[in-house]
Order: sequence, then structure tokens, then C-alpha cells
Amino acid sequence: MIALMDTPNTKGKPAGYHAVQDWDANLKLLKEYRDLQTNLAATAFFTNDFVPQ
Repeated sequence: MIALMDTPNTKGKPAGYHAVQDWDANLKLLKEYRDLQTNLAATAFFTNDFVPQ
């Protein structure tokens, strides 16, 4: 499971770090296949403020 935690956009970052690119891709999929209705930016759905740098 730990091997699946990183994406190319989060590699080398601490556990719990979120990449905007990953969220953008997820939102695109949800809009296309699950009819998600939002115009909010990806950054409205997560924060990295609590992830240790």
C-alpha cells in the first residue's frame, strides 16, 4: 500500500502531501464520469498547510 501513496507529482514529498496536478486530474475525471458540478479550483479541496516540510 505504501508504494501506491506517491504519484510522479508527489514523489519525494512527505506523506499526506497533495499535488495540484493530481487534484486537477481527479476533478476532471469526476466531472466527466460522475457529473461533479463545481467551478472551484482544485486548491479549494485540499491544503498542504499541515504537512511537515
